[in-house]
Amino acid sequence: AGVGFSFNPYVWDREIDPDEGFLRIVFGLGTRAVNRTEDDYTRLVSLSAPCRRPEPTREDIRRYSQHWIDVIDLDRNELTTRGVEEALPLLPPRTRDPLTKYDEDAARYARERGVPHSFPYALDFDDFLCRGRFAPAMQALLRALHRAYRYPVDIEFTTNLTEDGDFKINLLQCRPFQAKVAAPGFVVKRPENLP
Repeated sequence: AGVGFSFNPYVWDREIDPDEGFLRIVFGLGTRAVNRTEDDYTRLVSLSAPCRRPEPTREDIRRYSQHWIDVIDLDRNELTTRGVEEALPLLPPRTRDPLTKYDEDAARYARERGVPHSFPYALDFDDFLCRGRFAPAMQALLRALHRAYRYPVDIEFTTNLTEDGDFKINLLQCRPFQAKVAAPGFVVKRPENLP
């Protein structure tokens, strides 16, 4: 789940085109992408370069990956949070594998310290974003909404992986993008005689 913007306000690389859109995605309920938490991170995705990450090193990628998942506990009928290492092993490989990457450093660390039942995988979304049709589909969706609104938009969405390895996008909300950017063709005149 996550939020999307038809205009990318976070350009961290020269190869990123801000007009191609941007996503903040998480695994689980989208609450962590919408409300952003101080104790965890979302995956930032430039739709013009979905494989290009803002984190410069493998260590930074591991540190700034999602570590907590918001889920609904059906037995208790309540919203709860679970650690990635607790929730991801419960998923079938067809769902888990496109979203995770085996972390050799974490596996070695667990082996060296004798940590049993370690789950050395990180949520990175790389296969899902870089080798599939999801990023182009989201780019097309945001472009169509931007054209219909005649203004940049932001959305909330969920995505479900299907049995056959495909996906289904659910658009939950769309609204004009609330940003302090000038509209195309709008020229800001600098005030004169300011001290």
